[in-house]
Amino acid sequence: MKRVLLLAMMGAVVLPFAARPRAQSKTDFSGTWTLDASRSDAPMGRGGRGVGGAAGPVEIKQTAATIVIGPATYKLDGSESVNQGRGGEVKSKARWDGAKLVIETTRDFQGTPITSKEVRSLSADGKDMIVETSISTPQGDRNTKQTYTKS
Repeated sequence: MKRVLLLAMMGAVVLPFAARPRAQSKTDFSGTWTLDASRSDAPMGRGGRGVGGAAGPVEIKQTAATIVIGPATYKLDGSESVNQGRGGEVKSKARWDGAKLVIETTRDFQGTPITSKEVRSLSADGKDMIVETSISTPQGDRNTKQTYTKS
């Protein structure tokens, strides 16, 4: 009887902690990334530019509050970030969807609104960054998937 009571008490103490969802850590995209053209769709933009408008490797610096991708800085709390892009101001909101980083952007290009959604994730081994981008323009929608390798 004492054994059963002891087991019941241990279960009452241990089970609530085991049942709690574990806090999921945020993915760290920091580093230098190079587009792997053989495993990627054609990048969006003129001149073969990839993520962040850079033709070469992309440098990413990340803290708990912000992520800097090339020349653009995004707040990671879901609030609006404003950066300069081709043709003017670019407004974005970055948020976490589990381990994935989602950046939704709106810009005005010569009086035409353009929206895009970029979803970043890392491969299981952390050596590849996958960037799935969807962009909506008056001429239609386009989706691309690009794979970057860490240098």
